Amino acid sequence: IDAAAAEMFRVLTGRQPSPAERKILRKLYDEQLRDFQKDIAKAERLLKIGDAPRDASIATPRLAAAAVLASVLMNFDESVMKR
Repeated sequence: IDAAAAEMFRVLTGRQPSPAERKILRKLYDEQLRDFQKDIAKAERLLKIGDAPRDASIATPRLAAAAVLASVLMNFDESVMKR
């Protein structure tokens, strides 16, 4: 997940995350993963949002934790958006 988180960060901000930012991203992912592993139904509810089908090859808790990470990064002040 570290490489994926760093790539999400780069795509959304236009720069690589600092070592401290990488640590924060990993901590967020790990916290969310633990939460979703305890409550699979919660992860499934999150993954039902939207129109795109989910990738069934990725474990539900891992995919839900990655979705939260992506959401947080998209709401990060440094995220670059074209309007």
